[in-house]
Amino acid sequence: MANMFKVFTELLPSEPVQVGIVEWSDGDYHQVVLLGGGIVRVKGKANPNDRVFIKGDMIQSIAPLLTLETIEV
Repeated sequence: MANMFKVFTELLPSEPVQVGIVEWSDGDYHQVVLLGGGIVRVKGKANPNDRVFIKGDMIQSIAPLLTLETIEV
């Protein structure tokens, strides 16, 4: 019988997808301010003030400009 915890953890992504706003660009490298806090330097294609999805040190795609809603439970 397989270890169920190991099987479950293999389903989870190795790196989370984060959302941030490109602060400045230097060719292929960009400085991104994460919406959750923090600053990272990543590779990819984007323009300043673009909202982007980041995984690891790469821009995955442009993120839609949606409003943030906080709901209390």
